[in-house]
Amino acid sequence: MKKHVVFMVHGLGEQVPGDTVDEFVGAACKELELTVPVTNNTLNLVNADETKEHILGLFPSHQRRMNGPNEGEVLVFAEVHWADISPAPSGVVATALDLLRLVLGMGYIALDNVQNNVVRENAWVQALVPWFVWLFYAVIAPLNLFLLIGAFALLIDPYPFKFNTYPGWTYALFASFGVGFAYFGYSRAKLSRSYMDKMIMRALSVLGTITVVFAALFATGVPLDGLEWLSAACGPVNDRQTTANLGCFTGLGVRALQFSWLVAVSFVILLMLCSLKGFRKNLWDKRSIYLAICSAMLILWMTITVAIWAMAVKFIQNVPIAGVVPAKDIVENGFVEATQTIVYGVFSLLVIAVVAFGVAKKRGSVRDELSKHETESSDIDKKYGRVILNPWLNLALLIWIIAFAFSSFTALAEFALGKPEKLQITGFFADLYRTAYAWDAYFKTGGTVAFFVTTAIGVLILNFSSVIASGVGVARDVTTYLTRTHRANPMQKGSNSAYFYADEIQARFKEVVAHMLDQEGRARISRITFMTHSQGTVIAAVGLKEIAKDMPVKPTLVTMGSPLTQIYGHYFEKNYQFSPESNAALKNWYNIYRGDDFVGTRVQGHKVGAQNYKVRPKGHSHYWSDQIVWDQFKKLKIFLD
Repeated sequence: MKKHVVFMVHGLGEQVPGDTVDEFVGAACKELELTVPVTNNTLNLVNADETKEHILGLFPSHQRRMNGPNEGEVLVFAEVHWADISPAPSGVVATALDLLRLVLGMGYIALDNVQNNVVRENAWVQALVPWFVWLFYAVIAPLNLFLLIGAFALLIDPYPFKFNTYPGWTYALFASFGVGFAYFGYSRAKLSRSYMDKMIMRALSVLGTITVVFAALFATGVPLDGLEWLSAACGPVNDRQTTANLGCFTGLGVRALQFSWLVAVSFVILLMLCSLKGFRKNLWDKRSIYLAICSAMLILWMTITVAIWAMAVKFIQNVPIAGVVPAKDIVENGFVEATQTIVYGVFSLLVIAVVAFGVAKKRGSVRDELSKHETESSDIDKKYGRVILNPWLNLALLIWIIAFAFSSFTALAEFALGKPEKLQITGFFADLYRTAYAWDAYFKTGGTVAFFVTTAIGVLILNFSSVIASGVGVARDVTTYLTRTHRANPMQKGSNSAYFYADEIQARFKEVVAHMLDQEGRARISRITFMTHSQGTVIAAVGLKEIAKDMPVKPTLVTMGSPLTQIYGHYFEKNYQFSPESNAALKNWYNIYRGDDFVGTRVQGHKVGAQNYKVRPKGHSHYWSDQIVWDQFKKLKIFLD
């Protein structure tokens, strides 16, 4: 008996094991007029790449079997499930942390865009982007985490003892806090696989060690009077009390965080200056998105973390316990000033939201026009065809670099020169500083509105964490696929870096294919088809480059809503090139798309050799069960002789 083996590879989002294959089989029964029984089978397969310490890495493969529309042919469906590799978080705290990880994960996109694009290489950009990402991973993120935990740790003051009453025990606890962080960071860094996790854990270990050193200095009474750079953070250093010492340490941490922000903003400004040459060239069809990604990281991280800081400060300030006054003093002196930049982040997000709404509204009005175009070369498609990485949103992000440049200039000038009223110099730059400081102060009067917005965002996270987690999951799947083990480019010859999540996903793909071919008997298989959607089209196309030539018959690849060339090939071109040899191993490559699909439309260029077929506009979802899509399947005789 002949067998037609069909592999299903799902796309982005929180896919449930078995749902994709069940949806497709249900549609097949209706569209192919099949009334035969369907046999369900679920088998756990082993992914060798996930096996650790002799514990097998198992994953589910859902299979469905039925008699097909052709006489004497059995249809066998097998699902390649991979969504569990990047699962959605559960709960408010987990969702908030996942959101932060997503923002940090955007650094992988920036690295890949710079290192694996075919545009003319810019030496400055090639150097600045990796250091910008390192700054986020090794300095900004761990400093935020360390200081936030430390701020809440100050609340122990009213319970076991008072800071100033028991200084010896306070410094011992302070040192223990540092030892705990040092050990935790060191041990976790050795186990971490991703570049981001390694850097954060190593930095936490360093910060813990620094904490122990300061605890020893404070406990032994080493005079710090000679260190003038401490004065801004610590104030007078003679006869200091325990609370003042802790405040000094906290103030230094906040100053370090502010300085790291200043460096990060400077990096983005330098990136903008390095990118000015040829900026207007191919404005609507640019392959370089590193600048927009770095800007988005800066805005999102600043807004989210400062919002968390603002809420933490408000909470600590309002703790109804008299003994917590020293903690309140430390928080107010050290952290309140650091939360003032929330205004810039919030208003940046509001502007971006307005632009995004405008793009979405315009897209809706030109939906039919988008669907009529047969190529991606039209202006309407370049300006509104993409929602993800839309050029209008990129421009909005670039504009806000100027706002952050203004804020950074003011902060740097205040750090170097002090308040304008104490300024002793005159001239153009002094007047410029006074004007900038006045505008900055006026802008920050919107702090109440900004705090209201962040509170509203917090309420949304609190009440709709599951919905937000699912939405974030779509973006998280992309960053997961590009996660690497080291800063080095995994595509560079001789590199020790790797896309380890992508490798696990591709290993699952190969394992399911190999198992099904062996299970069904290679000699009895007459046809092989890969039905793929969204991110699944990338997984299948990349996997088939290697294994298609070893199959018993030439497979047919069907891609739907594919970002393979429109996003992946466009922005990370070196990674997604195909060859005539790999295409020759395929019987056919059919790409079915909707003109208004905001993720993927045509698959073209990059030597893919796909045949494109357009169907009615209906967005990115539900290709599996769309009757118009099934009409195209029938025309192409994917299931019928």
